[in-house]
Amino acid sequence: MTAAARPTPKRIFLPLAESPLLSHHGEEDVDLAVLLATTADPEPATVRALLSITAALAADRIARALDERTDLPLTSLALLVAHRPDAKQATGALRGRLFPDSTSPGACHRFARTMATLVHQPASVDDAYLDSERFRASAAAADPAVLEQLLAPILDGGTLTGPAQTGLLALLDARAGRVPTAPLDLAGATALDRARQQQVRAALLARREQTIRDLADHTAGLTLAAELWFDSLTATADTPAQASQALAVAENAANSLASGEDPACAWPAVRRRWQHVTAAASAAGAQPGGWEQAWQAAEFTDEGARWDDTQRALVAGYDLLANHVRSTWGSPDTPPTPDHYW
Repeated sequence: MTAAARPTPKRIFLPLAESPLLSHHGEEDVDLAVLLATTADPEPATVRALLSITAALAADRIARALDERTDLPLTSLALLVAHRPDAKQATGALRGRLFPDSTSPGACHRFARTMATLVHQPASVDDAYLDSERFRASAAAADPAVLEQLLAPILDGGTLTGPAQTGLLALLDARAGRVPTAPLDLAGATALDRARQQQVRAALLARREQTIRDLADHTAGLTLAAELWFDSLTATADTPAQASQALAVAENAANSLASGEDPACAWPAVRRRWQHVTAAASAAGAQPGGWEQAWQAAEFTDEGARWDDTQRALVAGYDLLANHVRSTWGSPDTPPTPDHYW
């Protein structure tokens, strides 16, 4: 009689960030981490997690294992060089990617390290080097397509501030006047403009949630019109003066709505959107008294939690509709659910 096959143990794979290899410092754990650095798929997330191990012995062995690899993609190379500037083979490989012509006068290991640092450790960039002729020569000689790929995290990111913004500006200045204009230069200019707008609009954006809540007090909790109006207001703030004026409009918006006045601004798009806000407020004021009673009855759930005030009109309207369906349906014994009626 054949014995029953033993069940295969279920294997559970955790994300590397939750692995004991990153938190345990025993010799066996270090050996496994080094093996991972030697053989694992060198995708950026894996390399970043391995480089987060800071215990000196383990970190040095992992860095050496990664440095000896010849299959690191560009982003992983940059990560390694940024965190371990002493990784000679990786730095050389990154330099080779940036300067296919190794005899170019601008080909430079320091430039390669600086570009990697600009992306992943921007606070460590040497400002004096950014102002040097050596940097300018390297920036002009580097392959713009490789630079664009290398700098993608800061070119495509939502926020570009401080040292990263300074470094990117220095790079584009060094490349200014090159013909034809490379996609790198266009992407960099877009990123810098986006950063400038974010800085100009920072105070206005910080006021967004409060302004919308204040307006919702006059629109039975409905917020879509207010959100679209605030978006149009934000889009007009291209200069510090415009941003200051827009902030003043936002701070006084609820008072303007309550008094029936238009905001003191001349931007046509903002004024058009404001008409929708006033329409929402008028509709809320025209609601029959039953809406407020319905909200008071439904504002708390069976578990005791309270609905957010911005949902007031939706919650009250849903309950009124549900009660209407149950009271008017042909067979009161089997009324449809509100979900079915929707």
